[in-house]
Amino acid sequence: MRQFVLLLLVYCSTAMGEYIDYEDGNFTESDGIEKRRLSTVLGPLESKKVLIIQAGNILDAEISRLESQFAKAAKTARKAARKSKLKTNTNALSYGVSIIAANSFYAWSGLYNKLPEDYTSADYLTILANAGYTYGYAAPFMLEGQLDSPDPGCGPQDINKALGANFLPPLSQLYTGLESADGTVTPSLLIKPEYGTEFVRQMAISRDKALRASVSCLLSIDEGVELKTLLNKHKLATLKRLDLVEDLIQTIKEETQVLATNDY
Repeated sequence: MRQFVLLLLVYCSTAMGEYIDYEDGNFTESDGIEKRRLSTVLGPLESKKVLIIQAGNILDAEISRLESQFAKAAKTARKAARKSKLKTNTNALSYGVSIIAANSFYAWSGLYNKLPEDYTSADYLTILANAGYTYGYAAPFMLEGQLDSPDPGCGPQDINKALGANFLPPLSQLYTGLESADGTVTPSLLIKPEYGTEFVRQMAISRDKALRASVSCLLSIDEGVELKTLLNKHKLATLKRLDLVEDLIQTIKEETQVLATNDY
């Protein structure tokens, strides 16, 4: 990411007029002043394209790296969540059992050495009162999911399934035709209609939502912080990559306009 930031800084500088020297063998001294002037005009645009493409390559690598870490992060979060939940459930159950045992012994102490036929109304009220007390205090620690499985319910297989079901080709493949464009062809002819940036942007946003939904049980707990961070970075990198594609398209259009103005 440090490389990407440096490239963006150079990219911004280029946009303000500081550009890499542009040399093309087609523009020789014999071609005359007009071609030299054209080379000077196209130079900054060519330099800008180079920087955009380099920044895009860095983001492509970053997107791929992040995606490769999703399953591992989900597995780690699931394991940690299960361990934490099991510990919480065990503590709650032990507290609930202690309440039941304590009240059972208390009730038994009042009936010790008494036969059932000798029980008085007070004895029965004591039993009912202790039963109610036991249920009221023990139930929240035993009957609110503590006996269920501690597994959170989702994990690496779910996010892998979501990745497959919401497949989006690498952006470098979708827009590879733009990298060799020289302004002589309209950018729209170099991209398949179904891969227009606005359409792909919506696909990326929908995909991000699907990925988050597949592991929502992990993103809502502390153990899923790392996975959530990865997903946030992935979404940001993908949308920024599309921004670069749009910048590249705009730069190629500017080249086309310059060539058309100069009858090339």
